[in-house]
Amino acid sequence: MGEHNSRARIVELIHRLLDHLLCHHEDDTKALLIILKVRIKAQRVLSSCIDVFNYFARTLVPPTLSKLQNSPDISHEEFKGALYVLLKNRMLLLIVHYWKVMVDVWPVIVQVYKWVPTA
Repeated sequence: MGEHNSRARIVELIHRLLDHLLCHHEDDTKALLIILKVRIKAQRVLSSCIDVFNYFARTLVPPTLSKLQNSPDISHEEFKGALYVLLKNRMLLLIVHYWKVMVDVWPVIVQVYKWVPTA
């Protein structure tokens, strides 16, 4: 029972971390360096957690995909954060064999490709 509680707590903390990564943005230039340091550390922790608890990657997909919508309610920073979480970690490699998850992921990735401007 203790192991289940520990996993539930880790799940809760990682979801909070994911929300922080996807939503945390500031316009205050004084705080930019601090925010960047926190974001880098948070990204490293998230990557480490995905590596250690690779089954957990599947639970991160729904909140990540919800930020990859072409909507005025989603900021550019949230959108970029969601792309980072989905594509810059081992997460995609860990979920690629779970068809129930991938059936939701691939259409969003294709749709995102249409939205991202090419330079």
